[in-house]
Amino acid sequence: MLAAHDEGIASLYEHVRAADPGGFLELRWEHPFFGPLNWREWFLFLRLHAKDHARQLAAMREALGA
Repeated sequence: MLAAHDEGIASLYEHVRAADPGGFLELRWEHPFFGPLNWREWFLFLRLHAKDHARQLAAMREALGA
């Protein structure tokens, strides 16, 4: 599962690097808490969200003594 996640993230970063930073910013998708976000805002949200989960996993690993 982690390998599939890593592949998906690698693909996402590859596409973002190739994208026009100002392209398609008028297109928005609804986020349940933050309202409509464009692709760059979603990308930032994903990065912050993933870091939150990484901290949670590290805390769980520490709590389990691993």
